[in-house]
Amino acid sequence: MIADPILQGGRIIFTTLFPGDPCSGGSDGWLMELQARDGSRFDAPILDINGDGLFTVTTGTTQGDTVTNGGQQVAPSGVKSTVGGLQTPTIINIPGQGRQNKIMSGATGNTQEVGERDALPRGRTSWRQLWP
Repeated sequence: MIADPILQGGRIIFTTLFPGDPCSGGSDGWLMELQARDGSRFDAPILDINGDGLFTVTTGTTQGDTVTNGGQQVAPSGVKSTVGGLQTPTIINIPGQGRQNKIMSGATGNTQEVGERDALPRGRTSWRQLWP
């Protein structure tokens, strides 16, 4: 990890970098999102890995946003880069849709966009009485 991580809505968001062959150049990486309290994966999908704008479980032949681990469908903790090594993502909130988009710049000079279930709390998050 060489880019700054982001702490948002109980999530730790970071990118990883794997250097390529020193003779041919290039690099690879992942966008990772884990629960900030203990570093574990989420129980339900938060990353739109199939790009359909939804956060669904893979069933039968329908590819959703989960992966198989030990014969069970689980929410992935990351998405592999398609544009080489990644910088810290830019986060764009999509109002009214309950989602965010992560836009990442890669070592190839291209960008990759990944949808995510909104991590920010909505509504009143605290209250303070000013008079008795």
